[in-house]
Amino acid sequence: MMAPRVRAVSVDSGRHDGGFMSLVDRDIEMSQLRQWLAESIQGNGRVVLIKGPVASGKSELLRALAEQSAADGMLILGAWARSSERHVPLSVLRQLLRHLPDGGQMWPAARPDGAPATSGEHLATGPAWLFDTVPDACSLLVEHAAERPILVLVDDVQHADPASLDHLLRLIRQIRQARLMIVFTEAEHSPWELGALHTELLRQPYCRGLRLRVLSPDGVGRVLAAHSIAATDELVESFHNASGGNPLLLRALAQDFARPAPAAGRNPVGAVIGHAFGRAFLTCLHDSGPSAVRVARGLAVLDAAASPALLSELIELDPAEVRRVCDELETAGLLAAGAFRHAEAQAVVLDEMSEPERQELRRRAAELLHAKGASVSVVARLLIASYHAGSPWALSVLHEAAEHALNQDEPALAVRCLQLARDSCTNEKQRVAITAMLAQAEWRTNPFAVVQYLGELSAALRAGHLGPRAAVSLARYQLWHGRLDDAAEALRSVEATAVTLDKATSGMFRAALDVLRCWVPPAAEAATAGAGRGGGTGPRARPGGVLGAVLTYGAEHTGPEAERFLRSVRLDDESVDLVQAALLALVYAGALDQAARWCSALLREAARRDAPTWMGLLAAVSAEISLRKGNLPSARQDADFALRQFPMRSWGTGIGIPLAGSVLATSTMGRYAEADGLLAQPVNGAALASHAGMHYLHARGRHLLATDRLGAALDDFMACGEFMRKQDLNNPGLVPWQSSAAEVFLRWGDLTRSRKLIEEQLAQPGGNVGRPRGLALRQLAAVHVLPKRSALLRKSIEALHSCGDRVELARALSDLGQAHHDLGEFDQARAVRAQALEYATECCVEPLRDALVGADPRPGGDGAIALLSEAERRVVALASEGDKNREIARKLYITVSTVEQHLTSAYRKLNVRRRTELPRNVCLDCASSA
Repeated sequence: MMAPRVRAVSVDSGRHDGGFMSLVDRDIEMSQLRQWLAESIQGNGRVVLIKGPVASGKSELLRALAEQSAADGMLILGAWARSSERHVPLSVLRQLLRHLPDGGQMWPAARPDGAPATSGEHLATGPAWLFDTVPDACSLLVEHAAERPILVLVDDVQHADPASLDHLLRLIRQIRQARLMIVFTEAEHSPWELGALHTELLRQPYCRGLRLRVLSPDGVGRVLAAHSIAATDELVESFHNASGGNPLLLRALAQDFARPAPAAGRNPVGAVIGHAFGRAFLTCLHDSGPSAVRVARGLAVLDAAASPALLSELIELDPAEVRRVCDELETAGLLAAGAFRHAEAQAVVLDEMSEPERQELRRRAAELLHAKGASVSVVARLLIASYHAGSPWALSVLHEAAEHALNQDEPALAVRCLQLARDSCTNEKQRVAITAMLAQAEWRTNPFAVVQYLGELSAALRAGHLGPRAAVSLARYQLWHGRLDDAAEALRSVEATAVTLDKATSGMFRAALDVLRCWVPPAAEAATAGAGRGGGTGPRARPGGVLGAVLTYGAEHTGPEAERFLRSVRLDDESVDLVQAALLALVYAGALDQAARWCSALLREAARRDAPTWMGLLAAVSAEISLRKGNLPSARQDADFALRQFPMRSWGTGIGIPLAGSVLATSTMGRYAEADGLLAQPVNGAALASHAGMHYLHARGRHLLATDRLGAALDDFMACGEFMRKQDLNNPGLVPWQSSAAEVFLRWGDLTRSRKLIEEQLAQPGGNVGRPRGLALRQLAAVHVLPKRSALLRKSIEALHSCGDRVELARALSDLGQAHHDLGEFDQARAVRAQALEYATECCVEPLRDALVGADPRPGGDGAIALLSEAERRVVALASEGDKNREIARKLYITVSTVEQHLTSAYRKLNVRRRTELPRNVCLDCASSA
C-alpha cells in the first residue's frame, strides 16, 4: 500500500511546511527517529512528540519518515489536524482509519432512525449515536500491527478534535509491546489545551520528544547553495537575519533573490525582500492562529512605541496571551526582540489589512498613546496615518509635533502634521496660525509651494489676524515671488506696530528691511519712509546693513561685522536670507576666502539638516565665490546644484544669482550653445529689478560680448548701471558693469567713452581695490599708448593675483604678452604668454587657450592672415585704413552688426586688440574695388 502524502506544501501553493529543504540541519533528529522506528518494528512500541515553531519543517520531517517507513514495509496511517475541524468529532481518527484495509466500511451506513448517513454526516453528527458504532480503534490498530508494523502520523495535533484525542490516548497506553509507532507534531506555543496528552507522554517510558529549531547560519548557507546562490559570508548573514532561520521564509527569500527584477529591488550583497517573502510571512502568521494575527497588526501599528502592556490594551488581548504569541513568533523567526525583523515584514502586515481596519487601529493607537503621555511626534504620525484629527486634543498635538519636527529638521513631517491640522480646524484665527506655520515648513523644501497660501495669509493680514512675525515672513515670501506691492503692505503693517514689538521680532523686522533695501529697492521704496528707523543696534550690526554699507560705501569694516553676525546666528528659516546677505557682503568686499570658508560650513549644515531652500541659496553664493576665483567648473557645478534643489519656477526673484553663475561659467569656458540654452529660461521682470537681477544681466551681457553681439551686450551693462545709480549702489564689487561696457566701446574703437567708464569705476567706493581694480586697469591699459600699457597691465596683474581671480589673471597676462610682443620683447612675450596659457588651461577657458596656442609670433603675420575669411579680409582692409564701422558697412553693403562680428573674429585670429594694430597688407585690392 502506498504511503499517504503527509502535508508538505510549497510556498507557491500558499501552504506552510517550509518546502523540501533536504532536511537541512535535521540529521540528528532524523537519525533518532530511525532508531526509534527500528525499535518499534522489533515489537517495542514508541510514541514521539515533535515540537517546533511554525514552518520549521515538522511536516517535512514526517514525510521523510513516512518514505523511510514505507520502504521498510510498514503500513503508514497519516492525518492532518485542521483548526477548522477541531469541533468535528472523530475527524482525525477517520483520516487515520481510512488507510486500513476496508477502513471505509467501518463507519455506519445509516442513522439510528434508519435514515441513510452521508460521509459529511459521519463527521458532523454528534457522538450521541456515532461513538457507539465506531469500532475500538485501539484494538483494531494493535491487531493489524501484529501482522504488519504500523506508523501513525498526526500533524498539528494541537488542532485534533477531543474525541479523536481520546482514542489516541487509549492507543498510547496499549502499544508497549506492539509493532507500532505514533509520531505527533505540535506547534511550539500551542494555544490549545493538550494537558492530558502531555501528561500521558510523560507517564509512559516509551514516549519520546524532539524539538526543532530554526536553521543555523550554516544551514542557511546550505539551503542557498541548493538554490544555486553563491553563499558568501555576507549573503548568508543577510539571509539569516532576514528570515530568522525560518525554512519557509528562507525559501521565499531565495525565490525573490533569483527573480530578474524583484519588487523591492536587488541588493547585490543582501537578501531581497519581495512578493514571495510577503506571502510566506503571512502564511506563517495565519498558521500561528488568530491571536498571532492580532498581535502582529498591533505591533505593525505601534511600531517603536510598542510595549507588551500597550499592545495588550490596543488589541484587547490578555497580557499573558500577548506574551505567549510574541514568544511563539520570535521562536519562529518572524520577530526579533519583540519587533519585526525589517520594515518589509511590517509593511506586509499593514497592507493585508483593509483601509478602514488600518485607520481605525491607528486612531485607537493614537488615543491610547496620547493618554499614556507618549511623544507628540509618535502620536502625530498615527493621526496622520489614520487621517483623523477630530478629537479636541488632536490639533494641539499636531501643532506641537510640527514645531518639534521643524526644530529636528524634519520639514516633511511638519508639513503633513500641519496639513491635517489645517484640514480639520474650524476656528478661523487658529487656522491662520496653522497656515502661517505650514508656509514656513513648505518654504524650507520648495518655495513655490508657498504660493498657494499667499492669498489666505494676505487676507488674514488685512483682517488683523496675522501676527508681526508671521507678517515679516509673509513679506519675504511675497518678495521672493515678485509680489512687491503686497510685500510693502505687509511691512507697513508691521511698522505700524513697531513700538509694541518684542526685541526678537523687532530685530528680525529691521534686518529684513535692510536686506530688502539692498535686494529689491522698489519694494523698500514702497514701504513707509519711517520703516526701518528707530531703536536697536545700528544698521552695520545687521547683515542687511553690512551689505548695504558695502554696496554704498565700500568694504571698510565689512569682514569683521559680517563674520561677527555669522558667528552669532543659528541657521534657520528666518535667518537664511540674512546669512546669505552677510556672505554676499564678504563676497562684494573681496573677502573671498572668508566667504568660502563660511559658505562651505553652512552648506554642510544645510545638507545635514535636509533643507533644499537653504542649500539652494547657499550654493548660489558658493558659485559666485568660485566665479570670482576663476574656478569655472566648480562655479558651474555649484550653480547647477543650486538650481536642482527645487523647480526653476520656485526660484522667483532669487533666480538671478544661480542662473548667472551657470551662464557665466559656461560661456567663459566657450560652451556658447549651452549658455544660450540657459538664457532661454524665463526670468520675470521683478527678478531683473533686483539685486540678484544685476548678476543675471551682467552675466548675460558677458555672454553676448563673448559671442560678438556687442550692441545687446552694451544694453545689459548699461541697464546694470542705471539700476545701481538709481539705488545709489556705488561699489563695482556687485557687478563691474563699467569695465564690461568699456570693453564694448573699445571694440568699437571709441577710446574716449571706454576710458571715461573705466575712470568712473576706479573713482567709486571699492572700485580701486582688489578685483574691480584689476579689471579696470586691464581695460585702461587697452586705451593707452603702448609704452604705458605694460605698466598698467602689471598693476592689473598684481591686483588680480591678490584677489585670486585666475581667469581675469590669464586675460591680463595674455594682454601683457601681446604688449611685450608689440614692443619687440619677444622672449618676455613668450614667457608671459606661457603663464597665461597655464592659467587658461587650468581654468578651462577654451577660447583664450586656443588663442594663445595659435598665436602667430608676429602681429598680423601671414600665418594669422591666412585664417581670415574673405569677408573678414575686406572688413580688416578698410578698418586698417581708418574707416569707421558705418563707413565700412556702406562700402561693403552689409550691416553695422555684421561689421562688428567680422572685426571681433578678426581681432581674435590676428591676436590684436585695436584697429591700430591691424596689418595693412590685407587684401587691399578687395578694399579698393569696393
